[in-house]
Amino acid sequence: MHGEGAQLVDGQLGGPVQVPVQSRLTGRRTLRVGVGPAAPPDPAALRAALVQARYVLEGSAGPVANAVELDSLAGLLRGIPVEVTAAFHTRLLAPLAAHDRENGVSLLGTLAVFLDHDGSWARTAEQLHIHVNTVHYRIRRIEELTGRNLARLHDRLDLRAALLCAPEPVAVPTQGSGPRSGSGAEVRVEAGTAVGAGAGFGAARGSGPAATGRRRAATGR
Repeated sequence: MHGEGAQLVDGQLGGPVQVPVQSRLTGRRTLRVGVGPAAPPDPAALRAALVQARYVLEGSAGPVANAVELDSLAGLLRGIPVEVTAAFHTRLLAPLAAHDRENGVSLLGTLAVFLDHDGSWARTAEQLHIHVNTVHYRIRRIEELTGRNLARLHDRLDLRAALLCAPEPVAVPTQGSGPRSGSGAEVRVEAGTAVGAGAGFGAARGSGPAATGRRRAATGR
């Protein structure tokens, strides 16, 4: 059985609110709660708070989600259906994945490290334990295979978003010997989690902390 409800809360919410509600649920149902931002008593603002609460809850694996998680690209992507993010990832990065399957070089891993280091050739080379000229060669191959130009901000953002949509973390094999060697390192490029407070939405499945602020919208399912 699956249900949803919404509630406005005026002022502060004191103490855990999930425990008493959870105790009233029958069977194997649990409570999940989404918390939206504080909003004035205006229909449009309250609806916006409710939409945000529902969105962060849909993208969360835990019992409580908060609208303050929508403060990064990773947080924004978590609420998008996995079928959509997987398709976006494949559409942009399939050529690199195919290259990596056929060769002993990880262009996906190189791209992840390059973007993590703000496009620094030297720091990317140091992280991967390779010569800087090798980084230049790999980036050229990435641009050729994806049709993107990593000197352009919007292309970097598209590829970064595609990496964040990866169903599995991107593995980056290291090269070299001595102190710069390694059998393999893993760069985890995936949507993370965050904590916050605000107006909220709840679903019959978990428990969580109280929200604070002015008038807040809440919903439960």
